[in-house]
Formats: sequence, structure tokens, C-alpha cells
Amino acid sequence: MTFPTDSRDDTGSSTLSDARLAGGMSRRKVLKLSAAGGAITIMSVASRSVFASTNGACIKGCTTTPSAFGSINLSRPDRVVCVSGLSPGYWKQKQHFSSWPAGYYPEAVLQNGQVTIPATKFSSVFSPTSGVLATATLLEVISAEAHVGDAVSRSLVCAFLNAATGRTAGILTVSQVKNMWTEYANNGYFEPTAGIKWYANSTMPVNMSNPCGAGIVGYLETTWT
Repeated sequence: MTFPTDSRDDTGSSTLSDARLAGGMSRRKVLKLSAAGGAITIMSVASRSVFASTNGACIKGCTTTPSAFGSINLSRPDRVVCVSGLSPGYWKQKQHFSSWPAGYYPEAVLQNGQVTIPATKFSSVFSPTSGVLATATLLEVISAEAHVGDAVSRSLVCAFLNAATGRTAGILTVSQVKNMWTEYANNGYFEPTAGIKWYANSTMPVNMSNPCGAGIVGYLETTWT
């Protein structure tokens, strides 16, 4: 799995500062050979349209907090952070089950043919739940097995696994992910900040005040690559 390459600012944060922006250039690596010592410095450069590409798609893996996401515009690329979140396609693969956070189990743990630890259920992480989600496991939801759940529940399971393994530190926490589900399940939308409602998806046009046309799913997809 290849993660976005970034450089660190003076505080140790992986941010896209104005110093890393070059007029109109797409995100790429720039190699600079030092004349003094011959050392190579690797730096990532992002265009000022860091959220949206020319075809209106968001750049995955570079994002900001939910509350800032709805109001951020292209004049504040310094608030964008590149994280190392992994996609639902990664988490649902059996060869990656060892990457799941401690205490959460994609499958039941067996000993001598007997279940000693059951697979972690969606309802043990998210509340409220009803219908099939009340008994479905996290793996069943993120895998969309037997059409369990929807795009929101699948995306939130993915966001939870990323947050619980520290892949979205400083951007999206476990408690924020859980709160997204609670608000969505109760109200049919999530408010990242007062007066802004995110439904499952959004058909709003991409523009400076709404860089990704984001709903809940649209925002969460910016937190993984």
C-alpha cells in the first residue's frame, strides 16, 4: 500500500503549507539535490485546488476535520493534512485482518473448534442500531455481505478502523466517527458545524465553498487513499 508522500512543518504536522504550493502544478514529488552535501530532499507539492481535481473528484488522503471541511476554501490550503487512512477494500481482505485494531475481531476466534471470541458486531461500536445492523458484524457491513448496511455504515466502519489505528490522527477520532453515526441514525443527516447538514451523499456542485460536494460518504472518502 502506497501512502501520500508529505513533508513535515516546524511543529511536526504533516500539512500542506503555502510554501509547498506552486501555481497550477498537480501534486507531485520534487527532488532537490543540495549543492553543499549532495543530500536529496523529497518534497510534495500540491496545487491550490488541493481538494478537487479538474474533473471535480476529491483527492483522497488529503483532508481536514469535519467542522473545517464544510467551510474551508482554496485560500486556506494550510489547513489540509495528508493522512494514511486505508480503504474499505483493504480492511475487508483476509490477509489484512492482522491490521485491525486490538480488541476488534473481523472473524470469530476459535479454539478446539469452539468460539472463544465472537466477531465484533456493528452494534458494539455504533449506536443506535436496528434491523440487520443490530446483529451484523463490522466485517459484514464493510464487505456489504448480503447487502448489509448502506454506503454510510460501510464508510463509517472504514473510518472507525482508520481512526482506531491512528491513521487519521488530528483529523478524525473514534468518538467523532461514532457521533457521525449517532446523528445520522437519529436525524438522517450529520451536522459537522452549526447550520451545515450532511446527508448520505451530496449532489451539490464543487466550488470554493464546497470543494468536494460532500455528504457523509464524500467527506469520509477523503480520509483514505
